[in-house]
Amino acid sequence: MEHAGACPKVAVIIPFYQATHGLLAAAVGSVAAQRVAPGTAIDIIVIDDGSPVSAASETLADLPPHCRLRVIAQRNAGVAAARNAGLDAVSSDTRFVAFLDSDDIWLDGHLAAGLAALTGGADLYFDNTDNCDGTDQLSSSKYLRERHGRLDPRSPIVGTIEGRAAFDTILSEHMPQTSQVMYDFHHHAATRFEEALKLASEDYLFWLCLANRSRRLSYCTGIMGRRGRGVSIYRSTMSWDEPRRIARVVDQINMRRIVAARFRLDAQQVKRVDDEIAELCDHVTFLAVRNSYRHPLTIVAELRRLTGMYPGFWRRVPAAIVGLPTIRSRLLQG
Repeated sequence: MEHAGACPKVAVIIPFYQATHGLLAAAVGSVAAQRVAPGTAIDIIVIDDGSPVSAASETLADLPPHCRLRVIAQRNAGVAAARNAGLDAVSSDTRFVAFLDSDDIWLDGHLAAGLAALTGGADLYFDNTDNCDGTDQLSSSKYLRERHGRLDPRSPIVGTIEGRAAFDTILSEHMPQTSQVMYDFHHHAATRFEEALKLASEDYLFWLCLANRSRRLSYCTGIMGRRGRGVSIYRSTMSWDEPRRIARVVDQINMRRIVAARFRLDAQQVKRVDDEIAELCDHVTFLAVRNSYRHPLTIVAELRRLTGMYPGFWRRVPAAIVGLPTIRSRLLQG
């Protein structure tokens, strides 16, 4: 176990499923380039989730002495299962855990800022990332703009959210991007990703689980990461005519049903979750009507899955069908 005053050990979990060589080397290299206090140990755990390009085939640069790399191969089971395999491999002397998607990179300062926040009393930390499309992750946050005014990532703001308010903030806005999250593993050692959520929301639910048990959340609006454009299950399901999109929306409904069942929500939070489920049910209805001829078997299978977890869906269908033009306009705007 870590002794008081000792430098912390950090585990960095990288789920790997890519079709392009070189991405893993860039991700691991960005970890190795982080400047941390002398004595800080970094344990990089790569989970090869049945990747088309195997992690073992990647050419990685030599790591500095304070970094160790482990590669764990498994059959493809999805990103939640891959991250859980990484968490299961974290050694007992590890104090903090960070995540990095295999096509993303960290910019200088991410680990140092996270360690400062976590050793300073936060249980959960996240910072900002460049989405590489002219936007960043946090500047559009309604919560942060109301709290701090206009956000300029070039002038970073560091803030904290105490206790129960951290959970409500994450519930209100899915602010963190996975590759920018760090947390106190000792405080959350049993927390795992929901593996039933294959296409969406497994990360959102995980942050809620962490925030629900956190005494303090800390954040920084400075850009300390950059998103890549490798294989992304989420982005690959964005098209309205992609058969997996309806499965992704069903996962999003399932996640909110889990939230309603697992956490003690106040009246305002219950309404927020119910309103989101209603909008997502409209989304499912739109996709089912649009794709009934293109992908009938997928539509039937997903409607059965949704009915099993949320029978109330069918009560919403008649009004949704009447309002399909409005739903389409809303989805276009979203």
